[in-house]
Amino acid sequence: MSVDTLDILELAPPFELTVTPPTSSITASTSSAPEGSSVTITVTVLDSSGNPVVGATVVLETTPSGGPGDGLTQITDSSGVASFIVTSASIGTWTITATANAVAVPGSVTLTFTAVPPPPPPAKSGMTGPLGGGTQRRWKRKYGGRSVLKARRKTQ
Repeated sequence: MSVDTLDILELAPPFELTVTPPTSSITASTSSAPEGSSVTITVTVLDSSGNPVVGATVVLETTPSGGPGDGLTQITDSSGVASFIVTSASIGTWTITATANAVAVPGSVTLTFTAVPPPPPPAKSGMTGPLGGGTQRRWKRKYGGRSVLKARRKTQ
């Protein structure tokens, strides 16, 4: 197992932090979304003891380059988490990786943005007459000197 080190410059005195593969991670809220929608990418940076790394600079990278989120930067919070919201205006599939203080975070996520389906055609209502819905008007009965209109639906 290889071990990478991070130099934390914000703390005095400087010290080295070891990041091991089982502790840090990158995840996505979904692996597939319609173009134009947002997906949350979460990077968790923990040290070899499982403690959160606070203040680490996390950078996203995509393959192929130029994908959604490519080059976005966040600083980890008190839980060692950096969250990114990415959106794509085009369809395609990208693999997203992250670095924390220039050290690769283990793992990657594959994110696919799909074409937005066209809206369904308007429903055909069958409205053909003043009463609509293919109905026929028919005088049924007279009640108390008044005529009552009764609608009957055509069957086809």
